[in-house]
Parts: sequence; structure tokens; C-alpha cells
Amino acid sequence: MAGIVTPGSKKDKRKRPRKARPVKPSRKIQLAIRKEIYTSLEDIALDIEGIQEWLAGEATPAQAMRVMQDLTEKWRKIYGARAERVAKDWVAAINANSKAQFEKSIARALGVDYTTIFEDELVYNAAEFAVLEASNLIKTIPEEYFGKVQEAVMQNFQQLPLPEGRTLIEQIRHIYGVSQSRATVIARDQTSKINTALTQARNEEVGISEYIWRTAGDVRVVGTPGGLYPKGNRIHGNHYKRNGQVFRWDSPPEDGHPGFAINCRCVAESKIDIEALKFV
Repeated sequence: MAGIVTPGSKKDKRKRPRKARPVKPSRKIQLAIRKEIYTSLEDIALDIEGIQEWLAGEATPAQAMRVMQDLTEKWRKIYGARAERVAKDWVAAINANSKAQFEKSIARALGVDYTTIFEDELVYNAAEFAVLEASNLIKTIPEEYFGKVQEAVMQNFQQLPLPEGRTLIEQIRHIYGVSQSRATVIARDQTSKINTALTQARNEEVGISEYIWRTAGDVRVVGTPGGLYPKGNRIHGNHYKRNGQVFRWDSPPEDGHPGFAINCRCVAESKIDIEALKFV
């Protein structure tokens, strides 16, 4: 009968849900941003290195605090301007990479050419929010660095023992290392989050409402029996159990979509309902 689709027919097969390859975060972009943040951190550390002997010896508490406050204010202004520039470049790079992967993935899944010429409001808003969030996170690095150095200086003046018996100069160097580690986490974590946010926006833009959760498939996946982190928690759920499960973009799990939980390396495999697509 004309117009009726029977199971197994060619037309019915075209309507079956299809999977699009996940849009993965770029390690190259992540490393470039990490290097950018490291460079700014090195500039800050040079300022402290120039006065650390004075802080540990001749400076009075009042002098030390005044200098620390001046340095904090100086770098708040410098880092503020840098953070906004770095965040814009960061999101722009991730957006371009995400767009290219998404278009290729959709084209492969549908067997047709697919290119987006204009981005709609969903993608634009996701990118704008990502810039603000990334910029604010970058700005916290010098704030935390100077805060910890100031705390160490005060402990030293009060003749309180510093962690692991370090001298003040050793503790200042340790704080720099901690700040670098935090910068590494921010670069890796935010690259994944921004990538997922833009992926979600593009999926919803074209009418894709669901995805299949995919893990990295190794011992570092949280919840993996016998793995490094066999138990999930409130901050980072059991992602091992989620592998292969279907989720909706408008109803994320407690700890967010793939890539949102701290250090999450999971990705979303778009589940395409051809009849729901807005461009077909």
C-alpha cells in the first residue's frame, strides 16, 4: 500500500536512529592554553622571587603585607586583561574544532554533505558563557597564589612551622608548583566542559535531543571494577555504569553531561532521530 512503511523496508531503514561519532576535546588546544597560563604564572613568580629573601629576613610584618597587597592588586589588573584575551582565544579554538568535528560526524552518519554557515543563538550563547566562565577561572589563579604566599609569610613571622618543615623560600616555591598543577587541571577540565557545552548547543540546534554515554574505556574511568577509582561519589558519579546508556541533553545526570565532572574524559555519541532533525 502506498505511503506505508513496512519493517525492514528501505524507507524504514532510513528512519532508524543513527549514531554520530563523538566530538572530542582537542589535546592540542588544551596544551596551548596550559602553556599560556604557565607563562603568566612565571611572570608572577619572578616578582615574588625578587623579594623572597627580603620577606624571609629583613621585612617587618607590616612591610610584607603592604608589598603583598600591592603585588596582588598589580597582578589582578594584569591578569584580568590577559584572562579575557586568553579565554576568548581558547573558546574560539574549541568552537572551531567542535564545529568541524560535528559537521563531519553528521555528514558521515547521514551519508550527505552537511555544513553550517551561520550559528544560531544556542551556540552563540554557549560560547559567550564559556568565555565568561573560563575568564573568571583564570583570574582566580593569581588570587589564590598570592593568598597562599601571604599566608606562608604570616606563619613565618609568627614562627609557626610550615608544611613538611619547609623554609619560607621552599614553601613559596612549593606554592608555585601547586599553582601550576591547578592551571593544568583548569586547562584540561575547562577544555572538556567547553567542548561538551558547544556540542550540546549544536545537537539541540539541529534537533538531536539524545546521546549515548561513552567512556575512555580504561582503568581510570570512575567506577571501573578493579580500576584506579572503583567507587563513584557525589562530585564524580559512576561513569563506568553509564557507558552505553542513553541520556537526554535537557536532563543531565547529577554530575553533568560527559566531560563536565572534574577530570571526566567521557564523550557524548549523538543519537540521531532523522524525523526530528530540523534541516532534513
